[in-house]
Amino acid sequence: MKRFDKLFKETGPENMGGKQLVLDWNDIEPYAKEAEYLFGNDIADHLRSFVGKGHDQEFNWIIDPKIAKPFSKYLRF
Repeated sequence: MKRFDKLFKETGPENMGGKQLVLDWNDIEPYAKEAEYLFGNDIADHLRSFVGKGHDQEFNWIIDPKIAKPFSKYLRF
């Protein structure tokens, strides 16, 4: 999740530090395949939903809540 969050936060408007405007399928698919193996289809599909999206906030020091929310069920101990 942290590696994908970092990748996502490298997108967006250039004036906000974005290296590319949005994520494409090739950016996401390696993370989705890993997530599918570790967690299941729900998380893989969630990551794939970020195709064509870019980061639009300035809070780079916290994990983006749009990414983190579906992981919560896996983090309950």
